[in-house]
Amino acid sequence: MLAVFEWQAYDTLAYLFVLAGLWGIVAHRALIGGAVLALAAAIKATPLFFLPYLVVKRRFLAAGIFTVVFVVLWLLPDGYAALKNMRPHYLENWWQQIAGPALANEANTGASFWSTWMGANILNHSFKGTVARLVVGTSAVAHAKTIFIPSVQSMSRSSGF
Repeated sequence: MLAVFEWQAYDTLAYLFVLAGLWGIVAHRALIGGAVLALAAAIKATPLFFLPYLVVKRRFLAAGIFTVVFVVLWLLPDGYAALKNMRPHYLENWWQQIAGPALANEANTGASFWSTWMGANILNHSFKGTVARLVVGTSAVAHAKTIFIPSVQSMSRSSGF
């Protein structure tokens, strides 16, 4: 429990956004539900799993809103930096340090945060940490193979896909 404060995490905020987003989905308010779930996913990696859920449940409007809002929030730091005449580098850094090495299936050990914040640090629940745990040979890879992949396959079979 203290790890949340130790690593300056915002799990509680993400949890509240997930609850509000699910309320929107249950109340058939696709705009609110999709947008608030996207906000939760923008600050924490785990709520990204609601996007395939929305598609499987055929909540296409909410899934579309989720996607648009998430992309806008994802690009927001670079947009803000460009407006302030600063060097926009958030997306560039993400591509060079996270996405590129993840697609190449190798760790970017040249990045300063990779050895300290990434890798086997199970307390890092950010998108970067999630990608790192799936790329670097940690126990998360084994868990993904035994829990996540069969769960997705089961959901697909039960929904008729």
